[in-house]
Amino acid sequence: IISVPNSTTKADLLLETAQAQCKLHRIQKQLVDQLVECNLLQLEYSHLQVQWVEQHLLEAEGHVGQVWLVIRQSGYTLGCGTEVSSEW
Repeated sequence: IISVPNSTTKADLLLETAQAQCKLHRIQKQLVDQLVECNLLQLEYSHLQVQWVEQHLLEAEGHVGQVWLVIRQSGYTLGCGTEVSSEW
């Protein structure tokens, strides 16, 4: 509840305080908007990193598959200590 000012000075101070609070909230909103923009850019960068890693993973999996094929075609058997991953 805002009390009615009983002098011009108090009225001026009341108005200036309200305007200052408004300005402060406007600045806070701008800060939050910038933080959101920063987070969106970080998310986009992380997404690009995921794509890069996924591509390299596919290439590595393809290479492992080729190695297995060459080993099988050569007639070699793997040693007893070698585990075959179900992912390959």
